[in-house]
Amino acid sequence: MHRRFIRIGTIAGAPVVLDIGWFLLVAGLLWALPRYYLEAILPASSAVERVALALGVSLVFSGTILLHELAHLGMASALRLRAKRITLTLFGGAVSLAEDRSHAAQEFLISLAGPGATLALGLVFGLLHRYSVGRAPVVAAAARALQLACIGLGLFNLFPALPLDGGQALRAVLWALSRDRHTAGFWAARIGQWAGSAMTIVGLMGYLSRDANQWIWLAVVGLLVEGGARAAYRQVGVERAIEGHVAADVMVRGCVPLSPDLTLDQLDGALARRSVPCLVVGDERGVYGMLTGSRIRRVRRSRRGRTTLMQVLLPIAEQHRVSPEMPLREVLERMFDSGLQELPVMRDGAMLGIAVHHEIVRLIESRSIGGLS
Repeated sequence: MHRRFIRIGTIAGAPVVLDIGWFLLVAGLLWALPRYYLEAILPASSAVERVALALGVSLVFSGTILLHELAHLGMASALRLRAKRITLTLFGGAVSLAEDRSHAAQEFLISLAGPGATLALGLVFGLLHRYSVGRAPVVAAAARALQLACIGLGLFNLFPALPLDGGQALRAVLWALSRDRHTAGFWAARIGQWAGSAMTIVGLMGYLSRDANQWIWLAVVGLLVEGGARAAYRQVGVERAIEGHVAADVMVRGCVPLSPDLTLDQLDGALARRSVPCLVVGDERGVYGMLTGSRIRRVRRSRRGRTTLMQVLLPIAEQHRVSPEMPLREVLERMFDSGLQELPVMRDGAMLGIAVHHEIVRLIESRSIGGLS
């Protein structure tokens, strides 16, 4: 797993991973809730009590984000689509599917399931707040905070800008109208960029003319929306550029096995004597693994003379092997999951070559120059 993510469990066969940015969300809630909400609602409480309550609210809110993603997962499962990964991030989360949605209706239903669940939770917390007012002030304060957070998150996710759920729903509508998912994605991302820029401008103008801090928050949200939509626009360009291409199209062939008994000091000499398109370790008995720059750099210079390639190689058994017919989209996903820039291309136990990230980048750039982005 990529080092930015922490695996915390598995649900319905899909690993649940935590982006390290999620901790910023919890830290922000722990900082803001006691100062700007709980102190006014519960003036008789101590600072420690307010922080403890804020921690509880933060954890429950994190659970609502997970339920949001589970709603996406449930709808995808109902449509017979399999989830590959659930990711919790600073701005919510995402469900990665093992296969693409084949119909616009599927994307529309899946995208709206999450915000619908979050808004429903907001209603539940609203009812809890109404019931506990006057009976349990602490519960009422927590329920009110969770109600506002869920409603805010649900409405924000309905904003028509990729990669938000509302942007995905907009893409589904445009997909149904245009019959072209990539064209729909371009327009949904563009609309998100325009909307985010407009929010930023309005927020800045409002702050300068009225000197009200809430306008700054509108500008900040606008910047986040515009940035996310811009990234989604680039992603659509990448998807179009690699469509129809497979691992064999970016595979480096002619890998020469290096002796497993070579030391790292001897490696430079071996490379100087012959051209080696990719670094693999093996002998007449077969290929044992690959060499990566990160593993070599971990070895101290003082130990390079007695460290062999066999000791630092990355065994092929530990790799996300790819077949020459695997679509490039899946190859990129496996590179991201493993944090590797190179993956072995295998067939029937034989290594045909290595799919390398920079060849994928070169392909994308060449297709972009040809007018596909």
